[in-house]
Amino acid sequence: MRILAFLLLPALLSAAEPSVLAEHTGNNDPVTGDATLWERTASGSASYEEPVDSPLPAWRIADLGNAVIHYSYAPSVKQMDQAEESGWKLSVKCCLEEPSAGEPNFSVLVGYVDVARNRRFLFGLNATASGEPLILFDKRKGVDGQIEIPGLKVKEFHLYEWEYDPVAHSVTLSVDGEQRASDIPASAISKADTSRITWGAGDTHGTGVGAYNLVRFEILSN
Repeated sequence: MRILAFLLLPALLSAAEPSVLAEHTGNNDPVTGDATLWERTASGSASYEEPVDSPLPAWRIADLGNAVIHYSYAPSVKQMDQAEESGWKLSVKCCLEEPSAGEPNFSVLVGYVDVARNRRFLFGLNATASGEPLILFDKRKGVDGQIEIPGLKVKEFHLYEWEYDPVAHSVTLSVDGEQRASDIPASAISKADTSRITWGAGDTHGTGVGAYNLVRFEILSN
C-alpha cells in the first residue's frame, strides 16, 4: 500500500497544475517557430509583421489601415468543455508601439470565442490621450466597453491577464499582477465566428502597431 501511495502522489500533484493549450513566445514566427500550430489569417495590403529584439524579443504586427493579420488556434471540444468547467486564463505581454490614430479599436487584439456557449471575449489594446493603457471590450447589456489603466505607459511592455470565472461567466483583468477590473461580461458571437483563441490585428477600420512578447491560453486547475 505504501508503494501504491507513492506512485499516485506525483500524478495527483501534476493534475493540479494549469494546462497550457496554446502559446506564442518571443520573436518566433508564430507559424514556424512556436510549438502551437497557429493558423495565420491576413488580408489587405496596408500591414506588415516582423520579429523585433529590443527591449524584449517580440513579434510585431502593424495594421496601417484596412488590413487584418491575426493568428488563431482552435481547441478541441473536450478542451473547451474543460476550460468552461475549470476556468481559463488568457495572458498577453504586449507593447502598444503605435496607438490608433482615431477611435479605440481592435487593431491590437486578443480574444477567446466559444461558439457552443455563444460567448466571445474580445479585447483591444488602446491608449488614452495621456498615453496610458485603455482596454476596449465588446459592450454587453449596457456595460461600459472601456477600461482605463492609470499609472502605466502604454508604449512599454505590460502583462495583461484575463481570467475566466466559470460560475459568474465573466472575466477579471489584471495588469502586471494587479487586478484592475472584474465582472467583464462576454458578448454574443457573430455568425462568422468560430471557436478559437486569437491575437494580432483584426480591425479593418482602424490602425495600430503591437509587439507581442507572450500569448498564452491555459486551463486552470479545479
